[in-house]
Amino acid sequence: MPSPLPAHGLWNAAVLAGALALSCTGHAAGPAATSATVTLANVPFAPQLELHGSTLTLNGAGIRHKLMFKIYAAGIYLPEKAQTQAQANALTGPKRIRLVPLRTIDAEELSRLFLRSLEANADKAVFYRLAPSMLQISQVFTDIKKLQPGDELVMDWIPGTGTVVSHNGTVKSDTFKDREFFDALLSIWLGPRPADQTLKQALLGQPD
Repeated sequence: MPSPLPAHGLWNAAVLAGALALSCTGHAAGPAATSATVTLANVPFAPQLELHGSTLTLNGAGIRHKLMFKIYAAGIYLPEKAQTQAQANALTGPKRIRLVPLRTIDAEELSRLFLRSLEANADKAVFYRLAPSMLQISQVFTDIKKLQPGDELVMDWIPGTGTVVSHNGTVKSDTFKDREFFDALLSIWLGPRPADQTLKQALLGQPD
């Protein structure tokens, strides 16, 4: 089993905001790569999935690297392809953010960095308006304590219900009903200040 990440250095303030996206051949999973299952570090991302009666398409996927370490694999599923965060936000219907750790992650540290990344990328007025929800989802990570390799952290937007956060298939919190909250979550990876532009491009299905 991979050794735990040191708490002090391998996760920075945008740990959820950026990554180096590589497929098994070393390239981002963009439009041409999503006609079949995309496998990143042995983590499969299906080209499509069903969520709440809708078919979602893999918009893009990649791997978060920090120094020499592979941190997690990430994928975003949308009702149709989007090339910008604004386009992703504007889409109606369910949406999904899926993260699969590739190393042990200290979830309490992750929760602090999660908030910093949200603040860095979300509009300040929105951030303060959504502060209670931000703190609530931060507590979700703290309660998980550690994310282990192969775990699955999923954040779903379901119209009429809200944002549902689950860990290994178990719902971990009350529903976040505000649409702006899921948009703020997307901004972590697709916003104007990601830690690594390469992951943003991968999740938007754009070439390096």
